[in-house]
Amino acid sequence: MTWLDVINNDVIRLLLYSRDECFWARFKKTMDKVINVQGKLGPMSKMFDPDFGTAYGQLLPSDDLLDHMRRTYNLDIASQFIVPPPFGGDLWGLIELTEKRLAIFSADISGHGSKIAPITRWLHGLIHEQVKIDTDPVVMLTTLNEILVETLPRGKFVTFFYGVFDLSDSELYFATSATTPPILCLSIHSTATLLPADGVPLGFSLDSEYEPRQVSFPSGGCLVLYSDALIETPHPPHAIFDPESLANFIADHSRLPNAQAKVDAIMQKLDLNKNELSDDLTLVVIRRP
Repeated sequence: MTWLDVINNDVIRLLLYSRDECFWARFKKTMDKVINVQGKLGPMSKMFDPDFGTAYGQLLPSDDLLDHMRRTYNLDIASQFIVPPPFGGDLWGLIELTEKRLAIFSADISGHGSKIAPITRWLHGLIHEQVKIDTDPVVMLTTLNEILVETLPRGKFVTFFYGVFDLSDSELYFATSATTPPILCLSIHSTATLLPADGVPLGFSLDSEYEPRQVSFPSGGCLVLYSDALIETPHPPHAIFDPESLANFIADHSRLPNAQAKVDAIMQKLDLNKNELSDDLTLVVIRRP
């Protein structure tokens, strides 16, 4: 058992609001005591339901939340999320900020199996608490990195995209840490562009710095986020897509009527009836009518 197995929202808030130069020593000492007590008394609470797959799904945007976001922001949103066993560490979400500002994130935690579960829940909680403090993309990645460097198990790291749609000025502000390149189409007549996706993975080094990015997201624009499973199925060099061919495919299908049709076209081309996934697959399409 590790402290990640007993973490809760109160501890997450403590991490975000109360850190100083002596904090980590106090934090680790306290969590060691919690783990010791829990080990003797038995689990005080479970981070996940016995059905891990069901509980994992509870971290993802629900149909009700997606419908709310579509209505509130007048966005066309569709997604595909598949988790083949052993479970991996993909995660994505939407967070309502203001009536004109919407946050989106996509993460991939290194590793597979049930040990990833508490890290996934932990990261989900950190993201949702941090947006209450500061929504700036660079601040988000920097803060998460500082915490994850100190708390992730050795050898674990997170690739991450975090962006903020500002629909009042038709811009997308974002920062990345070694994620798959997001794809942007500005209209049905434009080519698809691979956006920057560099940056050191979260949890790797306290010296990591993240660059602020900004692109236009006008009416007719379309953003596509995806995990590496989409460009590694079947295993390279036999993969159906790489980032460039995926971007070209999206541009060639830019006239499809909605986001769901775009997701369906990509999944049909991937053809999972013939090509088996070896990792989580995340695909998110957000289109501005």
